[in-house]
Amino acid sequence: MDWRSIAGIVSVLGHIVKPQLKYVGITHSYPFLPTSPSLSMFHRLLLCAARFRVAWPFHSLTRYLRHTAKNSTGWVGIYDDQDGQVYGSQSVWVLNDVAQRWNNVPIIGSDALLPISMNIVVEGTLLLFLVYPSDIKSSNDPALIILRPNDPTWQLTPFSSLCFNYNGYSGTPICNVAGSLWPNYKVRFRVESDDAYGAEKELTLSELLNSCINSI
Repeated sequence: MDWRSIAGIVSVLGHIVKPQLKYVGITHSYPFLPTSPSLSMFHRLLLCAARFRVAWPFHSLTRYLRHTAKNSTGWVGIYDDQDGQVYGSQSVWVLNDVAQRWNNVPIIGSDALLPISMNIVVEGTLLLFLVYPSDIKSSNDPALIILRPNDPTWQLTPFSSLCFNYNGYSGTPICNVAGSLWPNYKVRFRVESDDAYGAEKELTLSELLNSCINSI
């Protein structure tokens, strides 16, 4: 089969079959912040996020196909041990740690870049939550879990974020505390796209935190 035939087959498949946003794993970084006294406490944050890759079901032809997913959006929900929803909201996409610093783009503060919808090229990183303090050693430690409120104008400033006390945290509250979360609670997150199949993943809060802490 010559290359023209392969190109024709690939072209047809590209119109019939869509790629999928495939869950890759949990990652962490330390958010890049603008210099601001009001954000000083946020310099001790751990960012926990989920990575997704644009993937095709037939690997041998993937180099000939697009690896983009247009208008990708994500959602994060937390459920208690009775499967009752404690939290649920759309989330935002974040740049990786290197890109933040290279482009001098903060993800926290009034000038933060936090798109709800984004065209993913090859891979994208969805914010799940932030953890305070950043030096948490394991999911057994108490901490604050910082989440995006259901507000389209949110830019993760101290007074507009939503906090939950995790595992009996009783330290300094750096944002509005809405309740408590426990290690056995479940986190469900899902991504969708205009032209790619979505993906959904569920982890306990304990599993997710440990993966975040131990990720490279």
